[in-house]
Order: sequence, then structure tokens, then C-alpha cells
Amino acid sequence: MSNNYGTFSVTHKIVTLKPSNIRRYSMKVFLTFISLCVFAIAQAATYYISATGNDATGTGTITNPWKTLSKATSTVTAVGDII
Repeated sequence: MSNNYGTFSVTHKIVTLKPSNIRRYSMKVFLTFISLCVFAIAQAATYYISATGNDATGTGTITNPWKTLSKATSTVTAVGDII
């Protein structure tokens, strides 16, 4: 094809998705998703509340829990953390 700006050519490549390619791509997406989920769970922290806990001095650990769920939910703000 020619015009006032020079000569150029256009090549079209048709990509055919074979079932094996679709499965391979789907598996990669699935494994990436699972890896991200495992990473998120591994980064999650566990916090504790107890009837004998203390909201003023508690840290949410198993040895020093908070007393109320209100204190725990206002302190723990990270997604994936467990109370």
C-alpha cells in the first residue's frame, strides 16, 4: 500500500486458541490465585478476647487478650486478621 507518506505493509496474524492452550492459561491463573490466597492467609494475624482479658492493657495475644469484641474490632483493621 502506498500513500504520500511512504510505503508500508500490514500483516495480520490470526491466533487460534486450542483447548490445550486454554487449559494451560486457566491453570496459570488458578495457581496464581491460590498462591495469593495462601500468601494472604500466611500474613494474617490472630487476636484473642477473653472474659478475663483487659481492654486497657491487653494486646490481643493469647497471653494478654482483650476483654471485649468492641475493643478487638476497633483495634484490628487489617483484612484477613482473625479475632
